[in-house]
Amino acid sequence: MDQSTEQIVLEAAAAQFAAKGFGGARVEEIAAAAGVNKATLYYQVGDKAALYGRVLNDMLSRTADRICTAVAAEQDPEQMVRAYLREFAASAQELHHLAPIMMREVAGGGAYLPDSALQQMGRIVNALDHAVRAGSASGVFRSVNPFIAHMLVVGSLSFFNAGAPIRARIAASQGLAFQPEVDMEHDEMTGQLSALLLGALKNA
Repeated sequence: MDQSTEQIVLEAAAAQFAAKGFGGARVEEIAAAAGVNKATLYYQVGDKAALYGRVLNDMLSRTADRICTAVAAEQDPEQMVRAYLREFAASAQELHHLAPIMMREVAGGGAYLPDSALQQMGRIVNALDHAVRAGSASGVFRSVNPFIAHMLVVGSLSFFNAGAPIRARIAASQGLAFQPEVDMEHDEMTGQLSALLLGALKNA
């Protein structure tokens, strides 16, 4: 299987896993969507669990690579945090199947989450940990658990990206007792989230 075909298979699998979860996805449907033979897919990639691991590792490693590179390029702790959030948000938007897959995993207690995916997630958290510790050491940031800050970002981005259809219904509804401003661009959301996160981290 050449590299372009493999990427088509991974994209088709990601779409199925995002829509139906690990339990509901079917290898034959993934193969059909990718335009490959089911037997070939099994031979080249493996069973459904192996394919799921490849999909998650592909998306999470790409996310971790860009975040770690961007954070390492900065010296100022505040700019490190901005770089972390900017690259995380960009990756979440580009790899739009990742949020629904991970939200299913969280709801299911990570039952199908492979260790390789956890390792990539650890790289992402460590990048923010590096930024927060640098800020704490210099007195710019208060001392906080970086994992809490990471969950604030992950939760916000995941709900924003996976919740687009729900936001559209809210925006179109005239019967709600409140009319929140939910129709915002991705960059606007990222900017506001960055300001909120830095406001929470900075010493008064």
